[in-house]
Amino acid sequence: MGWLWPIAAVLAPLIPMRGMFSSEKVYCFRDMGQEFWPMTQWFKLSTAAGEYPLWDPFLGYGQSAVADPVRSLLFPPVVLVRMLFPEALALNLAVGLAIPLAALGAYLLIRRTLSAPSAAVGAVAFAMAGPVLSTGNMLNFVWSVALMPWVIWAVLHVADRWSGPRFVAASACIALQLLAGEPATNAATLCLALLLAVAVEPGGFRDLALRGARGLGAMLAGLALAAVQYLPLLNAVVQSERGSRAANLSFWSVHPLRLVEAVAILPFGDPLMPPATEPWVAYLNSGREPFLLSLYLGAAVVVLALLGCATGPRRRAVVWAVAGAMALLFSLGDHIPVYPTVVGLLPVLRIFRYPEKYFVVVALCTALLSAEGAEALIRGQANAIRTAAIAGGLLTLATVGLAFVAHDEPRQAIMLSAAGVAIAAAIVAGIAAVARRPGLAAWAPVALLCVVGAELAFAGFGLNPQAHTASLIRPLWVASATVRDDRVYVGGRAGCPPPTGGQGQDVDTIAPQAAFPKSVPVSALPALVSAKTAQFPSRWGLREAISVDNQILFPREYKDAVRAFCERNGADRCRFLERTGVRVHLLNKPPAGYFDTRTPVEMLAPVVAYSSSVDSPRCAVISGSRVEPDTATAVAALFREDFDPASEVLVGSESVPAGTRSEAAESSARIVRDRSNEVTVEVSATSDSVLVLYDSYDPDWRVEVDGQTAEMVRANGLFRGVRIVAGQHTVRFAYRPRSLIVGAIITGISLVCLVGLMALAWRRHERGPLRKR
Repeated sequence: MGWLWPIAAVLAPLIPMRGMFSSEKVYCFRDMGQEFWPMTQWFKLSTAAGEYPLWDPFLGYGQSAVADPVRSLLFPPVVLVRMLFPEALALNLAVGLAIPLAALGAYLLIRRTLSAPSAAVGAVAFAMAGPVLSTGNMLNFVWSVALMPWVIWAVLHVADRWSGPRFVAASACIALQLLAGEPATNAATLCLALLLAVAVEPGGFRDLALRGARGLGAMLAGLALAAVQYLPLLNAVVQSERGSRAANLSFWSVHPLRLVEAVAILPFGDPLMPPATEPWVAYLNSGREPFLLSLYLGAAVVVLALLGCATGPRRRAVVWAVAGAMALLFSLGDHIPVYPTVVGLLPVLRIFRYPEKYFVVVALCTALLSAEGAEALIRGQANAIRTAAIAGGLLTLATVGLAFVAHDEPRQAIMLSAAGVAIAAAIVAGIAAVARRPGLAAWAPVALLCVVGAELAFAGFGLNPQAHTASLIRPLWVASATVRDDRVYVGGRAGCPPPTGGQGQDVDTIAPQAAFPKSVPVSALPALVSAKTAQFPSRWGLREAISVDNQILFPREYKDAVRAFCERNGADRCRFLERTGVRVHLLNKPPAGYFDTRTPVEMLAPVVAYSSSVDSPRCAVISGSRVEPDTATAVAALFREDFDPASEVLVGSESVPAGTRSEAAESSARIVRDRSNEVTVEVSATSDSVLVLYDSYDPDWRVEVDGQTAEMVRANGLFRGVRIVAGQHTVRFAYRPRSLIVGAIITGISLVCLVGLMALAWRRHERGPLRKR
């Protein structure tokens, strides 16, 4: 009957994630509705069209898609789910399946040293903790967290004793977590796994060095397996501002007062409500909703964790307690000087945003310590009852003390939570007493699992809200904007600061004022606004000029152009947008220039889509050219009234005209094949000219003219250009990312080596019985 414990541990998290089986509603809060839901739709549309989208031609004049691990283009579990199921069900399963997987991984990790009932309690304590359930709002984050215990379990497994299968399993787990695409969690997990490999088990220097070497070897192999994703990501980071920006350690860090949430359910208000209606939530979270909607670990779980610290094996208890304490200090960001000091010593940590993420490590360490406490309780240790009572009493007093730091409503909520902590401690102590009675001892672990699961399920309800897909359908203005091959500009997308000395937002920022339908839950409103304004334009094939760079992976040249855009007045901005193919403006008020069509954006009045009937082609043949190696200068020309991009193009370097010379009646360019990773243009030029394609320049694009390789140049600072001789030509642009190719080669070689290692281990295993005979 021992198999019932892992089954119970895996099934319990399905209670708060009950919406994962819906095909009519989708997880919608914050990133799920604004990014991951439309991203799923875009992926389904692209693959249905017969192509795998390595490049996204719709976002910010076009940007690399495969370089961004958040899109999960190379993460096998999400890709498989997306391929097998319809859009809504695919997204829900992609999120929901990670939580029971987290429970199973935690069960295996704890089962290495503890009994099945204790492992089940610890697994539920981890998978159903508020911080873990909160990661369901971010697809890459939830999978990275779910794979944490798997990585640690596999690394410890191979550190204990090296064998081919163990090494391959550890490498595969590490690679999977890396491919999930949340670098901060990846780094924290690997550091924790390596620490545990050398610190959990006793031994001399040689033994510890061997354990560390085995774990480190598996990590290197896992990194090689994930090279197909991380080389493109590294290439994008090098070309972007992400690696060089100053770290903002105050934004989305855990405020020390929020730590009461570990045992109190929403004492400061509902994080799903707008910050203006929940002032305490906004105050404690940099004016926004928290990054992790809940820090709730469970009163019973924390009491068990304290019991585990007091009664568990000294080495394990110390290691888990120290690891959890360090993660807690890191999660506080710059509220205390620990993490800023570490970032100063290790500047590479600046690429890891939002220190609050480290709290999931606190959740894992607490869950593992709670399993140690459950073990002591279930085994009926003599001091378990007294220790649980003392731990509960101290925790209750600490909660009451924090209540006096807060005021008004939070104080009342925290005081009520203190009573809940006292009750939970009494229940844990009661179960400990039951465990010492021979006739009832068998029911103690069942009761403990039910108490922990019920408490966390109650707190976890609502942390992953859903919206009906019917409320997130394509708005009417998008349908009209995609009739022609033009671009769109949505006001405020550039993230421009307010005017110097001014208050509020940039003049272009759209500000919906109409009342939303009462049928739409408050938690779904950001997703609704995102859908109506096409925040992820790729989902509907809508080409956008200026897009939100959530991952800070867009090239520096593009970000410099956006900053230059912010510094200009309305007339200059419209001139720039018109010259780069923008025909539709989504604004609160009419833009400069003539726009003959006005389409109100439903539910977002007074926002209107202003459209012009003037042609804005994506490609053009320009007879005049001038070399301008400075990208900023070339971009600045697009704002100038005295510059005529129809007669002159600024190219980044000299190049040899390509193609076969012939006669042409007139100069023209027409796109005849338009795919995500390939664009083919038929060109006629009466003289030697430059073909300009108003899509983002990227050195990984290759160009052929009449079947022969040609040299691509940067045109007007941002776009692709190629010199051609007079005549008629076929010009083909193809996206061939070198970092992806090199990464795929490294991944392939690593995979072959690991498969060979498995085959060798299998052959040795088969020969063993023959030798005995």
